[in-house]
Amino acid sequence: MQRLILDEFPIDLLPDPAVLLDLNGKIIASNKSFNQIQGLKNKLIQDRSLRNKILPSREKLRKLQNLFRSNEPSRLIYEVETEQVEGKNKLLFEFNSTMLDYKDQQFELLTFRDVTESKKAEEELRKSEIKYRSLVEESAAGVATTDMRGKFDYVNKSLCKMMGYSKEEMVGKYFWDFLALEDKKNIVPKFWNAWRQPHKKLYLEFKGYRKNNDAIHMASSPTLFMFKSKIAGFNAIITDITPQKKLEEELRRYSAGLEDMVEEKTAELARSKQFIEDTIESVPDLMYMKDKDGKFVFVNDAYCKFHGKPKKGIIGKTVYDLYQKNFAEDFVKHDETVFEKGETIITPDVSLIDSKGNQIILQTIKAPLKDDKGQVTHLIGIARDITERKQLEKMKDQFISAVTHELQTPLVSIKAYVDYPLTGKMGPLSENMKSNLEIVKRNTDRLLQLTGELLDLRRMESGRLELNKEDFDYQEIIKNCLEEFRPLFDEKQQILNIQLPPGQLNVKGDKIRLSQILMNLLSNANKFTPAQGGISVTVEEINGEIRTTISDSGIGIRKEDMNRIFEPFSLIKKPTYIKGTGLGLSVTKGLVEAHGGRIIVKSKGEGKGASFIFNLPKSK
Repeated sequence: MQRLILDEFPIDLLPDPAVLLDLNGKIIASNKSFNQIQGLKNKLIQDRSLRNKILPSREKLRKLQNLFRSNEPSRLIYEVETEQVEGKNKLLFEFNSTMLDYKDQQFELLTFRDVTESKKAEEELRKSEIKYRSLVEESAAGVATTDMRGKFDYVNKSLCKMMGYSKEEMVGKYFWDFLALEDKKNIVPKFWNAWRQPHKKLYLEFKGYRKNNDAIHMASSPTLFMFKSKIAGFNAIITDITPQKKLEEELRRYSAGLEDMVEEKTAELARSKQFIEDTIESVPDLMYMKDKDGKFVFVNDAYCKFHGKPKKGIIGKTVYDLYQKNFAEDFVKHDETVFEKGETIITPDVSLIDSKGNQIILQTIKAPLKDDKGQVTHLIGIARDITERKQLEKMKDQFISAVTHELQTPLVSIKAYVDYPLTGKMGPLSENMKSNLEIVKRNTDRLLQLTGELLDLRRMESGRLELNKEDFDYQEIIKNCLEEFRPLFDEKQQILNIQLPPGQLNVKGDKIRLSQILMNLLSNANKFTPAQGGISVTVEEINGEIRTTISDSGIGIRKEDMNRIFEPFSLIKKPTYIKGTGLGLSVTKGLVEAHGGRIIVKSKGEGKGASFIFNLPKSK
């Protein structure tokens, strides 16, 4: 009967490996596919040990038989591991057992499929899913999934930490259960719209409350996920944007405050601008601004009145449109100096005729206006009417000149009549008479010095000082002046330190005037240095110049007096017993500059001495 079944049952037509078993689990037939994967050549498997390796265990076979006898379904899928006859690779099979009832005999048809690779793929997928879930679970951002009704079915640890709830407290709740009431009304409709329009991108910002009732601002871009071509729910990555919202609020407050500040500053700027414009328009000085092409871009009312023209008749014009050619050319040269050097200049005084025919003397200051890169873009000019001042100066000069000349004549006579008896040629004088005559002599000399210095100062200021320049050895007048002053130094027992370079020091200058410079400075050093004090005179040649330094250890100069030391009649603090005209240093400075030199003063302060340093150009 079994042979009949073998002949009649087409087992080789089955595509999958298959064997036919009797109820005792004995293989009575197998197809080619089964024999090939087992490494057999169309022969039955008689070896019980081999059969045990590739067929289900007896316990599983009995289970199949029991299922069959209890009229349960006769098919069961299960998996076993087996080994190939040739080789040691383990294979995983999926078995399909079917009970056959043929001519009152029962057989089991066992088909199976190699599912080793698919199981490996399933294992990799399982590992990947574990890894993905681990990444999601450990993500710093909050991650959640909901069903299509918005109910949480998964939340990760970060979202729980963010909200202050446990997973058990969140899963099964609707996401809007955690929203603020005002946002719930806005967010829920958008959620349902996303379900109706699955391809539309969604971005939500919403406010919620943590478990401790602290407010939290969150953002998310939920996406729909599908299962079997149907919408199954939402995936969402949720981030805490509370710090950003706080920053936005601070920025809004700052912006509002900034707008108020800008508005206030704008109004203040407008007021300041109006004040400046009113001030500029009200000053009597002529004010204007020019561009690099020399065209006027601004003029004030005083400038318009001077020319007798309205602003529109001046703006856009140049000096050639307003002045005679010779004046215009001088003005353009001054402008070019300002634009090229970027420095403020005071131009020479100029006499012009105003619109009413009056002769006006103007003193002009021209200054550069620079951009943020330091480039000169415009020129600002301020011209002041100094006509009255010039007239007063002229009257003063005339008065001083007349007075000094009128004083000099009797003073010279007085000096002669005083000096003669003091020579002893008129016979012996009593001590009282001699003392009185010496007092008269000293005061006469001081008045003569004052008149001389006044005349020198006037000549310098008016540019009428004449110098009789000649080439000579500067050492000559240094030694003569020192020799003339030596008795005065000896009288106060002052220690004199002289340092002169060897050889000649050729200069070109006025011997008398250069001697006057040295005598003035030596006289000051002698007067302001106490008895037994030190005085030094140093002469050196530096960079083609002759530098003379006269230093003393005297009363020094206060810091606040340093800038006024060369001003005429300046009120410099000094002991009352020291007499002076207050013009000596002013005349000295003028004489040095008249020789093309320069003079400076240095002092560390009151009681610390002073140094006067002047440089003269060496003659070639």
